[in-house]
Formats: sequence, C-alpha cells, structure tokens
Amino acid sequence: MTSNAAHFSISPLELCVDFDFVQNAEFGRLFYDSTFLSAALFTSSAINDLATSSRRQPSGETLFYLRRTLSTLHGKLDRKDAHRANSTILVIITLALLSIVFGDLEAASAHIAGLHRVVELCGGLKFLRQKAKLHYKIER
Repeated sequence: MTSNAAHFSISPLELCVDFDFVQNAEFGRLFYDSTFLSAALFTSSAINDLATSSRRQPSGETLFYLRRTLSTLHGKLDRKDAHRANSTILVIITLALLSIVFGDLEAASAHIAGLHRVVELCGGLKFLRQKAKLHYKIER
C-alpha cells in the first residue's frame, strides 16, 4: 500500500495519461476508424523498418500504409466537423513524428502546420485545456 501511495505522489503522468490499454479510447478506435487503423498499421510497419534496417528508409509496405493513411485522412477531413475527432489529431501527430524519424522535415512541417490548424479550428488553447491527455500528447 505504501509503495502505491509513493508511486502516485511521484508520478504526475497518471493525471494526464491513461495507462490502462484495454479501456483506452485509442484501442477502440482501431475497430471503427479506418484512418486510425491505417495510421496504426503505418506506425507498426515503420517501427519494423527502423528495427530491421540499417538505413532509415521506409519499406514498400510502410509507404503503402502511409498512402492509405493520407488518403483516408484527406477523405475524413472533407467531412463536416471531422477536425473535432481526437483520432484525427492523433493521426496527424503520428504522421508528424514518423516524418521526423525518417528525416522528412518538409512533411513533418506540413503535418505540424495541419495540426496547428486543426487545434485552432477546435478552439485553440481553450479546447486543449479541456482535454488534458490530448494536450499532453501534442506537447510532447
């Protein structure tokens, strides 16, 4: 019991991050959000590329999932209020981070600009203050 109390007093991340994967909202998105699923497959393939290749180039499979993610994201953004879905923001964050990892700073800059625009459409800092976990993910 004492170690649990010490853990929670030392780790403020528990207030911002939901560590329970089974109940995590992002896990559920895999089943009903094709853009989020494509981004998850893209991320998985990209991590595999980075772990198994000495060069930092995405494989054909990774590029396939990237194209599918971008295509479904563009289709999603054409719908009214699509920018309000947390999954949209999480996919854009994923695209920006992996662009940086693969050294494509031009793409990363475009994704970050898109993320900024989406957050502004949602209400800017006022919106982020209401969603602590999402705010934390964007800030890191």
